[in-house]
Amino acid sequence: ILALTKTKNVEEDEKLIDLDLIVDDALSSFSHMDNFARLNIEKHLHFDEEIMLKSSRLSMIVENLISNAIKYQDIQEQQSFIKISTAKENNSFVLTVEDNGLGIPAEHQASLFSMFKRFHSKVSFGSGLGLYMVKKSADILGGELVFEQPKKGTRFVLTIPLKA
Repeated sequence: ILALTKTKNVEEDEKLIDLDLIVDDALSSFSHMDNFARLNIEKHLHFDEEIMLKSSRLSMIVENLISNAIKYQDIQEQQSFIKISTAKENNSFVLTVEDNGLGIPAEHQASLFSMFKRFHSKVSFGSGLGLYMVKKSADILGGELVFEQPKKGTRFVLTIPLKA
């Protein structure tokens, strides 16, 4: 509840973002999690322009998407992966986090960004607030967060228009 309140109410100035550092810090902070070492982590950080954003908002998005990919990996999969990529597309910054984990069951996809929703309670614990807070942070950044259903796993795409 405290994290939810903070997500809704914290004011923050924009600053120059170091995308590599945000991703590396998130990966480092989750390296202790169960089955982290078995993951093939691919980073394709091709966005190389300067970008000013609310740093804590972007960090929270990156951290949540990466931790979910770790928690909800399919340990039966021989080649589990997380792919983290950035790019510039149509004058927007685009961050994609994709995995080949357990995915989101089709019947739950409509409520994906709702509060208190959990989809794999037998695999991991949590409040069910993570994706809700990620979506709210994306909105605050002036961006859009979408879920795409790959053949296996999940793909989340954050798109933030670049300022002129």
